[in-house]
Amino acid sequence: MGFNNLTPILIVPDVEETVKWYQDIGFILLATNRKWEPYEEVTWAGLRFESCELMLNGGGHDVNGEGRDVSIYIHTDNVRGVFEQMRDHVKVTQGLHKTFYGMEEFIIEDLNSFMVTFGQPIESMVRQEAF
Repeated sequence: MGFNNLTPILIVPDVEETVKWYQDIGFILLATNRKWEPYEEVTWAGLRFESCELMLNGGGHDVNGEGRDVSIYIHTDNVRGVFEQMRDHVKVTQGLHKTFYGMEEFIIEDLNSFMVTFGQPIESMVRQEAF
């Protein structure tokens, strides 16, 4: 038995508003439930950022900035470029920093208080800078 992928599903209060927020930082909308239910309220969406996918489901509640029990980690091959692209458009909770586990990363908070971390192995950055 082989596993190929893991796609997190975030339960959010407003799927359409959340889709717009993620599109503003570079995610691409793949589909919503309107593809199959054209006259229904948007209650599900699939998004992609580079090769990473994320799904949104309606029915969540507002946590008023208290944070969530789930966070998302996105691996990238250009963490500094992604940071420069996003930094002025999102709430950055931790700027670029190096970790004890060998990553350079930054953390943002989405409009529903989910933490989204973008990270790159420091080793790969050293190889890139050498060329």
